[in-house]
Amino acid sequence: MSEEYLDNLLSCRKSLRSEFENLEWNIVVNLIRFTGCHISAVTILRWSDIDLANEDLTKRGKTVGVMCGTGDERCETVMPLWHELRPVLLRLKQYHEQTGYESDDVPKNIGNLEKKPEFDICRAEDGVKLKQGRFETNLQKTYKEILKRNGLKIPAGAPYKAIRKFRWK
Repeated sequence: MSEEYLDNLLSCRKSLRSEFENLEWNIVVNLIRFTGCHISAVTILRWSDIDLANEDLTKRGKTVGVMCGTGDERCETVMPLWHELRPVLLRLKQYHEQTGYESDDVPKNIGNLEKKPEFDICRAEDGVKLKQGRFETNLQKTYKEILKRNGLKIPAGAPYKAIRKFRWK
């Protein structure tokens, strides 16, 4: 993925529905780019995970192998907040404040995330998944549609990995 490709991706219209969703998609792309996070960690990101004063970000997730974790089975990693992320995050936060958005979720309106719990909901007796959570949502289909609609070539393999690899070249 070239810098030109990434610039085109960030400047193109990603949502046909609202500017809010467009801003959220830009946040997703930038978070993947500058943190190297998997999409699953981005889909459950909260504003309370971002400390702009100390310039760090807490990446939350599940411990490997735990299908339906409880609070004590979840893992957290604190990482530095890239200075390039700060203005993008502040722009979305300002948009949230101006529009009266009252949720701690950073991305919420894309990929039906607003209708999903953070993690899978499973039956206690046998662990059967009853409802898919945000953490299991990969947004891959929608992302490919965005690329196609804007005339951008779809990277081979997992398209999000191309964004993560870009930062480390």
